[in-house]
Amino acid sequence: MKKKLTIVLIVLGVLGIGIYFVMNFLCEVGVKCKNCTQTSNTKEQSQQNGFYLMEYEPLKQEVDLKNHDEKITFKDVWVESQWFYNSDNCLNTKLEKRSGYNIVFEFDKSNEGTFLFSLSPVINGSINKTNGGIMETKKEIRLSALTDTLWLQIHEKNPKDGVGWKEKLDGELIGFVKK
Repeated sequence: MKKKLTIVLIVLGVLGIGIYFVMNFLCEVGVKCKNCTQTSNTKEQSQQNGFYLMEYEPLKQEVDLKNHDEKITFKDVWVESQWFYNSDNCLNTKLEKRSGYNIVFEFDKSNEGTFLFSLSPVINGSINKTNGGIMETKKEIRLSALTDTLWLQIHEKNPKDGVGWKEKLDGELIGFVKK
């Protein structure tokens, strides 16, 4: 009887270890970007996770595009520490801070479902073109340092037929100050 119990315990132990390694392998295969910087979905989520830092306010709340019948209304601009899911142990991921800042610009636009403009941060007088795309009502940028005033350059889709985004037009330059 003791021999059978020992064999059953050994088999269960080996199965448990095997299942753990198979699950960890499958988890790692599913990870699309290991330890990549993330941005919280909402300011509340950022606050709950301890990443939220501060807010900026626009110098101008509403902006009319120069070349289209479109209005942008900036609702909220908040900053959090950059963070990532530490997936070194894929079955036990942890949220961890890293150096740098995520800045989230939330806005409304008068024409839903259209993409007639884009937003680019201006850093030291130069437009930063490497800072990702724009979502329907949100723009996220990543910076290594914060300044008292942030600047965004609005780019507009060219209204000429057949031109569009190939030759975008510069719109207004918008400033945001620390609250």
